[in-house]
Amino acid sequence: GAGTGLSANTVRLSPVVLAELPWPAGDLGPAVSALQRGDRRGCAAAVDRAYGMVDRPGVTGPTLSAWWEPLLERIEDRRAPV
Repeated sequence: GAGTGLSANTVRLSPVVLAELPWPAGDLGPAVSALQRGDRRGCAAAVDRAYGMVDRPGVTGPTLSAWWEPLLERIEDRRAPV
């Protein structure tokens, strides 16, 4: 899928690839609620929790949201009022 998203920073995934992704063991309800409120960072933190990436002994390193946080900041900077 690399390079198929019409941008150097975009990857397009097929439905088959998406279907093969693991589903989190935890509850995604808090992530959905945060996203409905427009809280992207809260949604990311809730997804990290649903996948068990935080508050788990032996789990260290970046969370699932760490890779897209810089991109979100760039998007928000572009939308900032002038």
